[in-house]
Amino acid sequence: MESLTYEVASELVAFAEVTPPLKGECWVLGRKYCLPHDKAAMTEDIRSRLWCSYRKNFRAISGTSYTTDAGWGCTLRCGQMLLGHTLICNHLGRDWRWHPQEKEEKYWKILRKFLDTRDSDYSIQMIALQGADFGRPVGQWFGPNNISQAIKKLAVHDSWSGLAVHVAMDMVVVIEDMSKGWWVVSNHLEGRVQNSCRGRNKRKCSTTAVDPLCCGHLGE
Repeated sequence: MESLTYEVASELVAFAEVTPPLKGECWVLGRKYCLPHDKAAMTEDIRSRLWCSYRKNFRAISGTSYTTDAGWGCTLRCGQMLLGHTLICNHLGRDWRWHPQEKEEKYWKILRKFLDTRDSDYSIQMIALQGADFGRPVGQWFGPNNISQAIKKLAVHDSWSGLAVHVAMDMVVVIEDMSKGWWVVSNHLEGRVQNSCRGRNKRKCSTTAVDPLCCGHLGE
């Protein structure tokens, strides 16, 4: 599996060691760290996040000659990282931490979903091929809505992850629309969502003020 290895991650951490010491509050995906006291904990948190970047020399994407996503795959890779974080939170929890000798099977199963092969649910190949449906042939940049729509389409075929994706349009989240889709997918969140949103099904929330309980791990 060619991906971010422990050696590369260690180099990044080593680079951080020579930077000027940081002080004060630092937030990482919804977690607050007080530096320098929490530096080790924050480093572990950052090292446990997935990093998907440009690749080359993978098998050509179907119907094209593209064997790299360098120069056009930035948003696709960002979408992979966001989705990977969501899957880790759902299946392992926000407090889960990666270790060099990681043996957690759920973690490896999540990683395999992002391998650069046509057989992986959320590979660069599968995401890129969805672009044709909204005018983005392979090799063209995706915008935020494009990557969201692509993931939404692919998630339908991923029964293990238990995801249903709702794409909010016009920068508003309509609670009633969301309730028709992915509220009932995750039983352990269903009670929280219903309790949090009871009595306001038709309320429209701006994306800057949406209740994180309504959005599951989106708020983390």
